[in-house]
Amino acid sequence: MGGMTPTKLTKQESIAKLMAAGMSKAQAHELVASDRVRVVSAVAYPVWHPHSMLSRALELVQSGWCQHDQARRVRMNVQPVRFGGLWTPPTAGTAGCEPDDPAAIAWSLDGAIDRAHSEAVEHDSERFRCDDALGQLVTALENHIDDREIVYWNDDPARTQADVVELCRAVLLELEDGAR
Repeated sequence: MGGMTPTKLTKQESIAKLMAAGMSKAQAHELVASDRVRVVSAVAYPVWHPHSMLSRALELVQSGWCQHDQARRVRMNVQPVRFGGLWTPPTAGTAGCEPDDPAAIAWSLDGAIDRAHSEAVEHDSERFRCDDALGQLVTALENHIDDREIVYWNDDPARTQADVVELCRAVLLELEDGAR
């Protein structure tokens, strides 16, 4: 599916979009300076908005995607292990981790959404807005996947990273259309 990829706007463009949406110049400057808003495409959304959370989740999934864990990080077994009469050399691989682990390198869709939600809560003092937006986002996503739970949809053996990106882009467009 071809779709518009959200693009981050400059601070001046962000301020202009916020003012066009009815915000005062002082409020727009303050909000953009506080890093509590992620402005993408032609519409400005606060960091707690479902569009902002899904945009962040999409960034994470595009940088690295996984299944069967919310997130994965690099794991290095630096100690040789004795197996029978032989020593095995150090090995590298990945291991499951929390989505907000700074060492995470890949996220499932539900893990990416969880991290985006956590980041939104860190930036917004009113958690109920973030939680409400999370519920709206999950509903919008599940409507696109025949009401299946996101975790099971993501972990389907036939699923690919491209499928996840396509779903995110479709829902982002739907959220943009709903904001107009």
